[in-house]
Amino acid sequence: MSALLTVRQVLAAQSQLPQLSLEVANDLFRSTWLASHVRLVELMADTGVDLPLFLAYALTRNPADDFRVEEWLPNTEFRAVAPDDLDRLIAQALSDMHEEETRSNDVLADALVRLSTHGAQSIHEIEAKPDYRRPYSPYEYGPTYQMFWIDAGRFYFLEVHHES
Repeated sequence: MSALLTVRQVLAAQSQLPQLSLEVANDLFRSTWLASHVRLVELMADTGVDLPLFLAYALTRNPADDFRVEEWLPNTEFRAVAPDDLDRLIAQALSDMHEEETRSNDVLADALVRLSTHGAQSIHEIEAKPDYRRPYSPYEYGPTYQMFWIDAGRFYFLEVHHES
């Protein structure tokens, strides 16, 4: 299955980034332990924003990145994945949040619990190209898991980052 969009389209969309308001986008972030975190970005349906622009927004507005999008995104590719892969990432995000109980974010936890893969379409993971040229994630250390998808006309981006 081919990718819904390309890295090049997302990088090109950066120059057209809108200032999305909280009326059309939710951007939820929570540190878990050390520099690890969970982040979920959701764009409401019928906003006039297309997927490349949404993804450029989500990747550019990262509150914890070490590298600019232009530095790492060209070293990646978008790979279509099964709903089970997304289910596992959602479960991992919830597990990470429960592991660190001192920093609560009930809004993010509730949003994650409500996510469903039953209507999810065009689920893609952002992963390193086979040659593994660095950087291939926004962070210098640790694995990062990033997926984006469409569900009921809404765009979603989920990131789970482990610093260690």
